[in-house]
Formats: sequence, C-alpha cells, structure tokens
Amino acid sequence: MRELFEKIGIEYKEDNEYKLTQLQLKQDELTDALERVEDDERRLELQNQYDEIEKAILDIYSIKSKETTGLYKEVEDYSELKNGENGAIFKGMSEKEQFEAAAALLTNKDSSLAIDELTRLANKGNVYAQTKLGEIYFQGKYTVKNVTEGLKWYDMASRQGDGTSSNRLGNYYYSNKAFSNAVSMYQRAQEQNNAYGYYNIGKMYSNGQYFPKNPVNAFEMYKKSAELGAVEGMVQTGMCYAKGIGTLKDDGEAKKYFEEAAAKKNAVAHNWLGYLYEEGRFGEKDINRALDWYEKGAACGGENCAYAAARIYFEKGEYQKAWDYALDARRKNVKEADGIINKIEETGYILSSHRSLAESGHTDQQVRLARAYEKGGLGVEKDEKLATYWYERAALANNQEALAATAYRYKKGLGVEKDIEKAKKYKAMITVSSPTKVQHSAISTVLLNIFRFLTPLTVIPIRAYCWYGISPQWGAIQELLMEMVVFTGIHCALQLIVSSHRLPKSINYLLFFIGLGLFMAIYNALWGQMELGVHIVPMAIIGTYIIRRIKE
Repeated sequence: MRELFEKIGIEYKEDNEYKLTQLQLKQDELTDALERVEDDERRLELQNQYDEIEKAILDIYSIKSKETTGLYKEVEDYSELKNGENGAIFKGMSEKEQFEAAAALLTNKDSSLAIDELTRLANKGNVYAQTKLGEIYFQGKYTVKNVTEGLKWYDMASRQGDGTSSNRLGNYYYSNKAFSNAVSMYQRAQEQNNAYGYYNIGKMYSNGQYFPKNPVNAFEMYKKSAELGAVEGMVQTGMCYAKGIGTLKDDGEAKKYFEEAAAKKNAVAHNWLGYLYEEGRFGEKDINRALDWYEKGAACGGENCAYAAARIYFEKGEYQKAWDYALDARRKNVKEADGIINKIEETGYILSSHRSLAESGHTDQQVRLARAYEKGGLGVEKDEKLATYWYERAALANNQEALAATAYRYKKGLGVEKDIEKAKKYKAMITVSSPTKVQHSAISTVLLNIFRFLTPLTVIPIRAYCWYGISPQWGAIQELLMEMVVFTGIHCALQLIVSSHRLPKSINYLLFFIGLGLFMAIYNALWGQMELGVHIVPMAIIGTYIIRRIKE
C-alpha cells in the first residue's frame, strides 16, 4: 500500500483512519474526473487508478473489521450473516464500523452478501452504506448497473448530509445538461463542505454555464476547493494567479498552489511550473529547473511535459533523450512532437545509434534499421537491399518479426532475388508459441476471412439464374443475400474453431469442409431443398479458393 500512496502523491502513514480519509478524497477526485473525461485512453487510465484505490480501501475495511469483531476471517465465519442472524454481529459497533464490516465483504467472490448487508444497513439510515450502494449501482461494478437505483441511494445519503453523494448527483445532472438541478446539488455539496462542490461551481462560472461568465466568482470557488483538498482546484487556482484571471497576477501564489498539486502527482501542475521557470517568471530563466519539472511531469503521464522535455533536450543537443521524450509525446497524440522527431532524424544521430547497436547484434535495432531502409526514414533513403540485409540478420538470430519479413521479401523478391524455397524456410522458423506483431488476433482473423469469403460468394447469382430465371424477383434476391450472410458467418465460425486447435493443416481443411457440408445439408433439409447439385458447384469453387489462399 505504501507504493500506492507514493504513486498518487500522498504521504504514507500507518494510521488506518488517515489512510482511509486520504484514499477516499482521491477517489472522489477520480470519480469527478471520470464523469467528465472524453478521451477513452485517459478514461481507462483513471478507471484503473480508481479500481486500485477501491481495492486498498476495501482492504483497510477488512483489516479494521477483523480488529473490531474478529469475524470476517474466513468464508465459514459468515454463517450468521447468511442465515440472517446478523444483529448480534453488529452489536456495540458504530454506524461507520458497521458499514466497514459489511463493505469488507466486497473483497469476497460472492459480492451479493455484501450488497445485502449494505442494503440492510442503508435501509436503517446508515449514510455510509447509502453512499456505497449509490456508487455500486451507478457503476455496475459488483452487480448489474442500475442508474435509477444508484440515484435513489445517492439522494438518500445526500439528504442526510453526505457531500460526496450531493456532488455525484450534481455530476449526473450536469452530464445530462440539467444545469439548474446540477447547481442545486453542487450548492448542497458546498454546504456539506465538499471540495468538488466548490470546484464544479467554479467551472460553471468559468464556462458561463447556467451563470453568466464571472472570473472573480470562479476564482473564489477554485480557491475554496483547493483549501478543502481538491487537486484540480489547486491547479485552477494556480492558473488564475499565473494569468491574472479573476484576481491580481501573482507568480508567487501561483507557484505555491502548483507545487501543492505537483506533490500529488498532477502533471498539469508540473507543466506549469516548468513553463514559469523557463519563462523566468521567478527571476532569471532557469532552464535546468524547468527541465526537472517537465521530466517529473512526464513521469506522471503528462504528454505536454514530455514534449517540452524533448524540445529542451533537442536544443541542448542531447538527441537520445530528446528522441525518447518526443516518442512518448507522440504516442500520447501530441502532433507537435513530429517536428522534433523529424529534426532528430535529419541529424543522422538516431540512424547512427541504431546502426551501432545493430552491428553489435541487437536484433531489435536490426529490425528498426531494416524498417528505416524499407520505408525511408531516420534520415536514410529507401533501400530494399539493405532492408532485406538487416531483416535477414535479425531473422538468423530468430527474431520473429524479422523471420516473417524476410520470408515475405524472398517470396516477393524485394531487395533480393526471388527464392520461394528460402521464403518457405524462414516461414517455417516462425514459432506459433512466440507471440509477435505479425500474428493475427482472433478478431483480425474473422475480418480477413469475411473478406476472403465474400469474393467467391459472387457465385450466388448463378443460383438465382438456376432457380428463378434471368430476372429473379426481389424477394428471391433478399433470400439469396441472407444466405450469403449466413454462409459467411458459418465459414468464419468454423475457421476459428478448427484453427484454434493445433492440428495438421490437412486435418483442419477436412474438419472445416465436413462442418460446412453438414451445415448446408441441414440448411437444405430445413428449407425442403434437396437439389444437392445446386450446392456442389459453389462448394467446389469455395473450397478451391480457400485452399489456394491458405497455401499462399
């Protein structure tokens, strides 16, 4: 758990109450962010962090409940709960301790018992249980998602003074453009001293949603949320001071709030600190201090920090570090990073680095160098001979990607004389048990086979002629089109089934055609069409086509 606290930028202490308070505050922050984020990759990243914190919270509940009652140690200890005789178990426990004991059961495989217990407590007015049930039903994590049920429990907790529930209700209304209701809930959350109730009202003042735009009011809301511990509030307050929005410009105050947010691993705060040092806003320009903040921000996942670090390292002439950070930024969709990547390629540094390592026998670098010559990159012209040379060197060291590429290049005669035997030799060296980029996933296999199968199915119009004459009716054409779809689906299913078992190709072919033939026989019987000759020609064409493509 210590590693988790370091990761999210919170000081670690052994006290369980302290840990719970800090983790729950972070969880509130992530919940708020998840309900607003639009980028799928960022959403997944936030959800993973949320789940990690959720597990830590439940672990603490479990530890505390064992310390309090000594009951929840083994599954057998739940017999009283399962039998509904749970009154004695919670006797003498506070409302919070009862909730923690019930929530600890969520760590078990059977979460229904925990939900039953939380529901029992919630119906008795336990606000902690009501909030947790709202979260469970709203997210659909331990049970089937039920937004209506989630809202019901959030509302009950909110009316009892729970600021977290009030803020989450506000987020729900906000996301559905019911701004009046959202403001009402956010204001209730403020009265309940919830940091994000202030932050979200601040955003609405900034954006002119429901309220007219009011930078002064927005700043006051952000500052209050920061004082209550909202990291996003710290960042926004720092930005207001740095830009002079809603308050007087004050770089010293901006620095204070940014540093507080950066200590909690916020990448945006790191980026701002780097920018302020780079611009000399705290005195003379300090590129080294700026770079330090950018690198720390990149380590926290900040794409703009990665780009800024790449830019500074390039200016310093440290091309390898510049290259690494630029690639990191580009992977995170910072398009400006392409400019740095291109400039580094023009220097020839990366090519020289790859060549040196490739000469030393590093197969990954040999493949990268081969790719550069194959497509023309890293400052070199396209050269098929050198591409094949480096692919083959890596292939001889059993690099799987290189083996596939070398086999293909010998087969097509790219940069080397066409040699089918050598192509077969390298292809045979590819080991199925070693996953590589060139192996197809099940999904890509399905798509590929759909494409392959639709081509020979153009034979279906022959059937239209045989059955209905040269001018078939529209109903008949619809039936034939449906048949194309059905046959395509069956083909793909059979292909996946037989290819998922490591059998000889001949057995795979046999099983495939037996399966397809059996399906067609059943299909004909159902429709009362026993003219097998109508199917023999399409089957022969399809079979020939598939075998030819597989052999290729």
